[in-house]
Amino acid sequence: MVLLTNFVPPYRIPVFLELQRRLKQFRVLISTRMEADRPWNPEAGGIDVVVQRSFTRKTKWNQPRGFSERTYLHFPYDTIAQLIRYRPDVIISGEFGFRTLNSVFYRFLFRRTRLIVWATISEDTERYRSQLRVAVREFICRHVAGAGFAIWRDSRFPASAFSSCPRPPTSAASRLSARIAKAARSTG
Repeated sequence: MVLLTNFVPPYRIPVFLELQRRLKQFRVLISTRMEADRPWNPEAGGIDVVVQRSFTRKTKWNQPRGFSERTYLHFPYDTIAQLIRYRPDVIISGEFGFRTLNSVFYRFLFRRTRLIVWATISEDTERYRSQLRVAVREFICRHVAGAGFAIWRDSRFPASAFSSCPRPPTSAASRLSARIAKAARSTG
C-alpha cells in the first residue's frame, strides 16, 4: 500500500505506524518535509517515507464568508513514476488535488490497483470552490474504489463514492488503521 499526502504531521504518525505494522508493505509519499506555516519539526517516526519531487505554490484563498486562508498547493510531478517503481495494490491519496489526479492516471495503466481518497473537506468549504476544481473532483470520484475520512457530504459529489467517518482523536489510531487496512483488503 502507498499513502500519498502533503507531509507527515505528528498526530498522524500513530496511524501510519499502525498501518505499517498491519500491512506487508506500506510507504508514504509526501510532497514536502513540512509546510512553512506548521509549528512541527519534520519527523517520520520510523515510517517508510519518500519525499517526492514537487513544485509548491503558496496561495491565499479568500473565502466568501469573510475570512482568508493561506494555503500551499503541492504539485508532486513524479507521482506516476514513484507508483510505477513501487507497484502498490492499494493507493490512499490525500485530498482531491494533483497527486490524486495522477493516481487516477496511474490506475488507468494498472487497473487492478485500488484507489481510495482520504479527504478532509466540508460541504461549506466546497461550496465556494471553482468550477474547475469541482470538475476535477467529479472526475476523480468516478475513478476511485472508495473514499475516506472526515468528509462531510456535498450534493455535487456522488454519494456512492464516499463513506463518511468522523475524524478520530490520536488515541483512536489503532481503530482507524484497522478500518483503513480492512478497506484496503476488501477493495482487492
